[in-house]
Amino acid sequence: MLTPHGSFACAKVPDSDQIIVAGGGSRHTMFNATGSRMTSVERYDICRDEWVAMEGLHSFRAGCVGFFAGNVEEREFWVMGEYGQAMTISEVVPVDKYYRNAVVMELTNRNSDGRWRETG
Repeated sequence: MLTPHGSFACAKVPDSDQIIVAGGGSRHTMFNATGSRMTSVERYDICRDEWVAMEGLHSFRAGCVGFFAGNVEEREFWVMGEYGQAMTISEVVPVDKYYRNAVVMELTNRNSDGRWRETG
């Protein structure tokens, strides 16, 4: 990967030799009490053994899952079930803020890099 990831969304692009990895992070204390969060998105081409950066997420997302929906002409890569920023209770206990929405990258034959949108 271009950037080390953990707890990320990942899925194989249907009918292709590519994989998309989105978001991620760590809860390791070396990254402070709340850990790290990422917005980066990367596509891996298996045949070329090459990683390419894509448009990043609009907000931090970690602990998430990814899947594809749609057909060959208009695919969507969904990222759901994540936590983003963290807060502390009494300035001591770190607590994750969980999202109630999903983000969707629309991928078409004309636009393989996609653009993100939020959904409820």
